[in-house]
Amino acid sequence: GKKIKFRIKMQIKLNGKAYETGASDLDGLKREVKFSGEIAVINGYASTQNCELKAGDELFLLARGAELAPQELRALMFARNAPAVNAALQGSRVAICGLGGLGSNVAILLARAGVGELFLIDFDIVEPTNLNRQQYEIGDLYKPKTVALCEKIARINPFVRVRTLNERLTAQNVAEILKNERIICECFDDAAAKVMLFDALGGTDRFLICASGMAGSGAANEIRTTRLGKNVFVCGDRKSAAAQGVGLLAPRVALCAAHQANVALRLILGEEG
Repeated sequence: GKKIKFRIKMQIKLNGKAYETGASDLDGLKREVKFSGEIAVINGYASTQNCELKAGDELFLLARGAELAPQELRALMFARNAPAVNAALQGSRVAICGLGGLGSNVAILLARAGVGELFLIDFDIVEPTNLNRQQYEIGDLYKPKTVALCEKIARINPFVRVRTLNERLTAQNVAEILKNERIICECFDDAAAKVMLFDALGGTDRFLICASGMAGSGAANEIRTTRLGKNVFVCGDRKSAAAQGVGLLAPRVALCAAHQANVALRLILGEEG
């Protein structure tokens, strides 16, 4: 008699929702759902070629220019992370002390990565001299840095929860302000403030991600991450300092900030510690 061919169906997630498919590969799924768009993201990877599907895969299929509801936008923004990474990031929080060349870059990087909550701390306003290396624009001039950066993050990733504190951290208030923070990025310009934060928190069980040495136009590979003890990381070349004739330039400052943000992400994902 005539043989009947059965297709075993499996559960996947398609565009953020549970979906049962009989397709065994990406092309088969596209035919099944009559998709003719351009964008396919599978488990965080943007695929341009056919590939095998497995139960539990998370896929997003999207046509360029399509209008998105807020939840669709949120799902697609996080689609480029692996599912387990998303779960860890969205449940995490990082405090950033100082929102200048380091802190403003760290905050933007972590917001783009999808960290669930940022605690932004600075007492200063945006000055014209900040624009050579910090994540601010001419339209931000003379705004509090907390306000300007919060607005910018909302335009990049409105799904990040942002808390701000427009106050100077001192030896008298730092322990109380940061008492609930596990991962803290030290992003001060002032050497005395760096020492103050280290003295207050360096011996605790919190993770302190510091920066030292990023001035001038030295080689990019001189910017490194060094671990001091169990809970302190120092990013930078640990030797260069701004002085007459040696300024702070955007590339090296951003490199150092990227090291700090990367340490924070590794801590969140359990790859450090």
